[in-house]
Amino acid sequence: MEEDLKQESSLAMHLAVCRGDTFSLQTLIEAGFDVNRDSEYGAPLHVAVMAEQTEAAQILVGAGADLEVLYNYDMEGQDEPCNPLRLAVHLGCRDIVQLLWKALSARRNPRTYRPGGQADQGGWGQSSLLVIAADDDYPEITMDLLSFSDEWAPDERASALNCAARVWSAGSVRALLQSAHFTDDEMSCFLKSCCSGRPKCFNHFPYRGICTHEDSVRQAQCVEYLLDAYPGADCIRILHRAAQNAYCIETLRFTLHRGVDPNSLDGELKTPLHRAVIRRVMFRVNKDGAFLLLENGADPNIPDVDGMRALHRAVELGGDIEVVKRLLEAGADAEALDSESATPMITAAYSRLYNIDGWRVLQIRILKLLLRAGNGKASIEWEDDRGRSVKKWAKENKIPDQWLELDE
Repeated sequence: MEEDLKQESSLAMHLAVCRGDTFSLQTLIEAGFDVNRDSEYGAPLHVAVMAEQTEAAQILVGAGADLEVLYNYDMEGQDEPCNPLRLAVHLGCRDIVQLLWKALSARRNPRTYRPGGQADQGGWGQSSLLVIAADDDYPEITMDLLSFSDEWAPDERASALNCAARVWSAGSVRALLQSAHFTDDEMSCFLKSCCSGRPKCFNHFPYRGICTHEDSVRQAQCVEYLLDAYPGADCIRILHRAAQNAYCIETLRFTLHRGVDPNSLDGELKTPLHRAVIRRVMFRVNKDGAFLLLENGADPNIPDVDGMRALHRAVELGGDIEVVKRLLEAGADAEALDSESATPMITAAYSRLYNIDGWRVLQIRILKLLLRAGNGKASIEWEDDRGRSVKKWAKENKIPDQWLELDE
């Protein structure tokens, strides 16, 4: 921004603001320069926000800068008309938010302001300041806004809490829960958003694909706050959602420690263990989640609606040999039959998961592991209701007779 401003001599005030050069800024104001001059970066006050120059912003406000001048801020590929206060909330400039709120309060209620001056409009650019702070994960600003005014509408608070839960902004979740009472239906929605959401990359940018352990801790903290406020929540659903995503490990741990049954069934008769052993986000198995469930008493031999045990699902849609080993160590039945009389070996042999280049060796290693835990030759020759067997699969795929002798 500074380099662009250098090219235009008429934007000397914008440049001084960008640099935080308060002496030059005062000089330009005294010389009669327009404190509201527009540019591709908006008015000088917008530049003060973007450059986080609080002292310059204070000087501009004192010089009578227009507090409602609009600048089209690029918000995830869409232009959102922002006055300086709205921009400051978007960018997390807490000191400037406090400054501008106080200045605007002398003229009108900043809470009710919308671009164009219409407080009741809907649409993309009309989101509440409270919602923006919560959605962009600025808990301190969220708390400030709640303290500035007690006139936030119920729908504003609910929307803000839903956003905060979705991006795992624990501080905002806690503050908003303390600010108002929410219905059971609303609380259920907040929990769903929290369990299916994830943090943004750099606050107002798109959600990131890979979450850290710190993110997982924040999610669990949000879940704890929400459950404390809503004791009647469906914790079984929370446990299942946490089990299927590796980045929800701390929420999984929290719900288990809260006493939720690790063998609870969902509508498909799946247990959390069924969910954990399948590859999902970023093509990963929730290995740590599966191990945690087993440590807390998860039964690997519970059949789902298709008669499949966790071992069937692990070899069909997981492909993680460590998980397969741990399931067998936990007592998983290597000869268990699903609703079509398929064993885990047959399921592993005919799974499309291993059609990926280089995965055939992994598939054979898993088959050998199952063979050793099962009934030997009888396991290879067993046919399911569709007439499939490991022996037929090996012949169809030209697997050599000595395949069992491959190094483990």
